[in-house]
Amino acid sequence: MLKLLKLNKHFITGIFIVAMCAVFLLPNSVLAQNNIDIGMEYGNQLGLSSEDPRIIIVKIIRILLGFLGLIAVSFIMYAGWLWMTSEGDEQKIRKAKDTLKSAIIGLVIMLASFAIVSFILQQMQGALGGIGPGGAPPDLRVGINALGGGIIEAHYPSRNQTDVPRNTKIAITFKEPMRLADIISDTNGSGSWGDWIDDGDSIMEDGEYDKINSSNILIYKTVVGSGGPFTDDLYAASTADKKSFVFRQVDPSNYIGSPSENIWYSIALTKDIKKDNGDSAFQGVVGDIAYEWSFQVSTIIDITPPQIIDVIPEPNNTYARNIVVQINFNEAVDPLLSSGETINGFTNIEVQDLGSGLNTEGAFYVSNQYKTVEFLTTDACGVNSCGGTIYCLPGNANVQSLIKAADLASFLGGIADMADNSLDGNADGTAQGPVSDCDLAGLPDRPTCLADGDNAFWQFSTNNTIDLTPPEIEAILPASGQSAVSLSAVPEAIFSKYLLSATLNTTNIIMSSDPVHLFNHWIGKNNDTVLGRTSAYIYHDQFEEDTDYAPLFFSEILDVYQNCYNPAAGPGCAPNPPSQPYCCPNPSLPGSFILSASSCP
Repeated sequence: MLKLLKLNKHFITGIFIVAMCAVFLLPNSVLAQNNIDIGMEYGNQLGLSSEDPRIIIVKIIRILLGFLGLIAVSFIMYAGWLWMTSEGDEQKIRKAKDTLKSAIIGLVIMLASFAIVSFILQQMQGALGGIGPGGAPPDLRVGINALGGGIIEAHYPSRNQTDVPRNTKIAITFKEPMRLADIISDTNGSGSWGDWIDDGDSIMEDGEYDKINSSNILIYKTVVGSGGPFTDDLYAASTADKKSFVFRQVDPSNYIGSPSENIWYSIALTKDIKKDNGDSAFQGVVGDIAYEWSFQVSTIIDITPPQIIDVIPEPNNTYARNIVVQINFNEAVDPLLSSGETINGFTNIEVQDLGSGLNTEGAFYVSNQYKTVEFLTTDACGVNSCGGTIYCLPGNANVQSLIKAADLASFLGGIADMADNSLDGNADGTAQGPVSDCDLAGLPDRPTCLADGDNAFWQFSTNNTIDLTPPEIEAILPASGQSAVSLSAVPEAIFSKYLLSATLNTTNIIMSSDPVHLFNHWIGKNNDTVLGRTSAYIYHDQFEEDTDYAPLFFSEILDVYQNCYNPAAGPGCAPNPPSQPYCCPNPSLPGSFILSASSCP
């Protein structure tokens, strides 16, 4: 018996040492391998599960350990029954003691193993590692839930953005409508989510406004990790379509960051967030965190108002009536104030037929990382070459677009940036609110204004024609086949016409890689007002070394006349893969094209 007890002691000690080694060493091993190509893309093409098989194995192990733990508990209950029914029989008592002792030892081992496997399982979801005071956090690889690859289209601040002002808002845009209660808490008890019940003083006071759902939206200093403490006193609201959410800091005395040093912050979204239809928003999540990103908060308070850098159609010219109204700002603007449908009462921006004096019905959309607002009417007037519906402004009309500045007290009723600075429509460097209207005819230099005031307008005319000329890709950077490209290089595609910014998204532009790996990417654009064309940019986490990348441009990309991108015209490309650039349909991605070419086999 003494020998057996000694053996048990050595065995338990060994198990303890192994457990400690596993806790401290295994997570690093897993994280170091999280970019290995395991061929998951082939399973996706065959309609199989897209979940990492390593994760599936760990889940199975955890289930087995749970089952063994249940058996151990059953033995403990059996030992107790033996003891209670022994009636003083020494042999039965001895058997009960031995059974109880063995069951407890087994249960301890099971619990330790369960804890180890659970810890490994949590680490495999790609949590942030620690960072120094001045260093940027490592890139997060979160598979199908990566920015652009999953349900998240964009957010502000962007990934690893630096010099973010302390009074910043936080915005997140999803590709589908989301369940409001998972993101917003009905703090004011109104029965709705995202409202502010003002008592008449235009000041947000605790109890008047709804806050973020701090169970699912975690905001914290990166150095302390996702265990908190958290920043949660933020007003939360959403756009009417339930896709974009904005979180606003309310108390100026409690802004994030520090007045004396730069501080990294992280935001994590949990797996419990669901779509509006009740389906899970994030697939195959291991652990609690579904998506996470970081940014550096500076020491400054932003008091610089946003300005308009260019508009489409250009002032005082005549255009085909299927042109889209586009407004480009020099910084991100609040989507709550710059998007909406006229039928629902949105009036912060107006497009008016001067002949009838009526505002044109339609909807305003935000894109380009919240720097571009576009207006599409509800008047269907044709079909483009891809079969999509084209919408038109009134024909043979004089049209005026009016962009209103937000009220300086309530920050409502007009356009404001992500730090609650009202639009600087007259470009004088200060926010004066909606005092008077400023003519934008002087763009891109300076608008012509007769008085102080930051509402801005411009006028143009339409004829009764419809432009059906599709856009083409004229050039790409880096060049096709180029080697030794910087890991931080931003791929650029230069199109032949101005593009509809809302179609430049991660559904219509994606990146493929060889070896295959999934990574975070997001889309931006810039207009060349001299040549009348748009460049699309693919921003991303750092590229992997020794990896080939190819941008894929889908034909759903539209120009400002709503014509679909023509993949069979542009800089010469090879008629057959694997030669690059290749313009014709990719068999594994129906409807997709890699760059453009003159012909297809």
